[in-house]
Amino acid sequence: MRYSDAVMEHFLHPRHVGVMNSSDADVGTGEAGSHKTGAVIRIQLKVSDQGQIQESCFKAYGCGCTIAAASFAAQWLQNRSLEQAACFSSADVQQALELPPVKVHCALLAQEAVQAAVASVQNKGVF
Repeated sequence: MRYSDAVMEHFLHPRHVGVMNSSDADVGTGEAGSHKTGAVIRIQLKVSDQGQIQESCFKAYGCGCTIAAASFAAQWLQNRSLEQAACFSSADVQQALELPPVKVHCALLAQEAVQAAVASVQNKGVF
């Protein structure tokens, strides 16, 4: 299977890999997938008092498309509002990375992880 240049770029040179302290009041953590299925994405957001995402990072386990989708999501989130992040869609990932149809689930994992991270930080009651 041939992957797009965008997938290969994010896979070989992932953006915003890392971990934040999930107990911080301004950090939201979202995870999607499972090791049993062979793919996990964890996205973390650090949000300002005004609801602006100051930092984002990810950790991922899975195929190259899973890693690329997580990297794309973490990069896309930079300097967005929580409202914009809540609208992040797997379609954004699919289009930007030109994912093959058999890898659509990777884009869905990225969307689920982002939505869970947004909900996590909102549930902390700071925003």
